[in-house]
Amino acid sequence: MNITQIPKKQPDYYLEVMDGEILLFHLSRRNILYCNQTASIIWQLCDGKRTVQDIITVLSNTYPESTDSIIEQTKSLLEQFQKQGAIQFV
Repeated sequence: MNITQIPKKQPDYYLEVMDGEILLFHLSRRNILYCNQTASIIWQLCDGKRTVQDIITVLSNTYPESTDSIIEQTKSLLEQFQKQGAIQFV
């Protein structure tokens, strides 16, 4: 993955909170991903306009004490989202 790529949510994926769990799911495929708060924020930032670097910058500004882990965590989560078909890089 290149940090200049732009992740975009794919249709029919939804982020919901159910019984205290954050779930990202696709209705017809029955794919379910359990997300933490950071994954939820990253998902919401995948708007088809922001680059991977933009997302990392937003998170780093919000959580400056965690900048080192944010880079790897963001890349890892985006790769998981892509593998599950939840995002596409445009």
